[in-house]
Amino acid sequence: MNSSHFDAEHEDPWGANTWASSSILGESAPTISPKYPEADSVKKTLLPSLSNEHDPLSDPQSLSPLLGSPQPVGNIWGEDNNPTALTGTAAPGFASPLDGASLIQPLNHPTGTVAPDGHENKMSEKEVAQYKSSLRNQFHPLTSDQISIKEIPEKEGLLFKHINYLLTHHIIIDGDASVKKITRRYSDFVWLLEILVKKYPFRAIPDLPPKKFSGSPQDTQFLQRRRRGLSRFINQLIKHPVLSKEPLVVVFLTVPTDLTSWRKQANVDLSIEFQGKKISKSFIVNWEKENITRWSQTEQSLRPLYEQWSKICILLDRYEKRRRLVAGDKTKFASLLQAFAATNISLYDSEAADTDIGVINANLEHISKTFTKEADVLTKEADNISLTHLEFFKTYQDYLASLIALFERYHTFGGNTIPQVSRHLEAAEQKLQSLNSKPDVKGSEVERVKSLILNDKQEIFSQVNRDWLIKQCLVHEYYTFQETQYIVTKAFQDWLADRLKYNDMHSEILTEVLKDIHNMPLYRSLG
Repeated sequence: MNSSHFDAEHEDPWGANTWASSSILGESAPTISPKYPEADSVKKTLLPSLSNEHDPLSDPQSLSPLLGSPQPVGNIWGEDNNPTALTGTAAPGFASPLDGASLIQPLNHPTGTVAPDGHENKMSEKEVAQYKSSLRNQFHPLTSDQISIKEIPEKEGLLFKHINYLLTHHIIIDGDASVKKITRRYSDFVWLLEILVKKYPFRAIPDLPPKKFSGSPQDTQFLQRRRRGLSRFINQLIKHPVLSKEPLVVVFLTVPTDLTSWRKQANVDLSIEFQGKKISKSFIVNWEKENITRWSQTEQSLRPLYEQWSKICILLDRYEKRRRLVAGDKTKFASLLQAFAATNISLYDSEAADTDIGVINANLEHISKTFTKEADVLTKEADNISLTHLEFFKTYQDYLASLIALFERYHTFGGNTIPQVSRHLEAAEQKLQSLNSKPDVKGSEVERVKSLILNDKQEIFSQVNRDWLIKQCLVHEYYTFQETQYIVTKAFQDWLADRLKYNDMHSEILTEVLKDIHNMPLYRSLG
């Protein structure tokens, strides 16, 4: 590839899958209309029918019934993958996909078997760097949140009350830039997350806040924490370069009717994101062995980082609560000073207005007002920490958690059964060779064994293709995740800047009161 022809913004030299052209974050209009007068029309035109094909999520270890019971899955990073089967060189015991005598069916066969592009597409170091940069350029975690969520009055259910959430946003959808308001329940968020995990198991998907925290489910603090968690979830979702283009995400943000009713009528496609796709030869040719090391190091460091950052969030939460406690003490100071000034006049000679105790009490009034002002500033600082800074710190915590969950799904669903299928294929080929050496063997038996060999080869190439597509997803997620490091920068910059601002406000208040009380008597005047 000539580097002068590389467009980092529009071309994916590693053969990334072509996603839907619409994005709910950009100016381009999605293919979905934001108006849904009838759920039936949505069902017919919006989403493909529920696939009857094998879903690797439902049974990732399954094989052809010919193989018997599922065996332990292989590791897609290991040597079991036989990547040469995708590059045109036949692996031992396999027919090359370029071999005209091969039993492997053409690329357009629905099983999704894989063959190379027919030419290598090795990139230069500069082009590789541009490609990685183009991946990172798709993700902007520091952009302002576009969706706000607030609670609306509870509704009586048949057995209990439930809380609805009003989502307000002005995301441009199908050319419509108007403000959109929709109502959703917590269960609607759960449904969306479950769908995304099924369709995008190898993407870093944000998680939902728990349905219940410790304490009463009707506790105001619990409800606020859950609402903020839902807000972080949906805003992180629409910032993801792939998940933001999922049609069901657009549906979630646009269907004005009750989503539960829509879900009952809609026929939702639950196929994994790369169903029916084949890996690009370019991605294989440009695969970096260092990716394995990077991924391993990332996984090893994730949990310690998550625990450390979680403790930082806890400390910031404590700092906010201490601000409120100090504000409460300041308020008590102000109240007690006023009571003290009203009481001490009976203890001291205060017949004249200009007596020392009169002057002292007048200045105590200034000090009392100072404590009240400080309490107000501390409360504002605590509110700002709770509503802004702590949520931003938790956003980074959410991104770490989403990557941890991605690793867990990878270990659960990312394996393969290529070694087992290979052994079965080898046995079938040996049997075919034995049958061909016997003149009295029935032709039907030979055809049956050939059919077994064909099925095994297609299964192997299908699994190798899937392994490479998983690798592609992980590479994309790894490089887009790199942008989250700047959340750390902004989190501390904003918080410390606010601390300085509020400290300056306290300083101004104290400077002012010191000027006011400079005439408080320290001793009896002898004049």
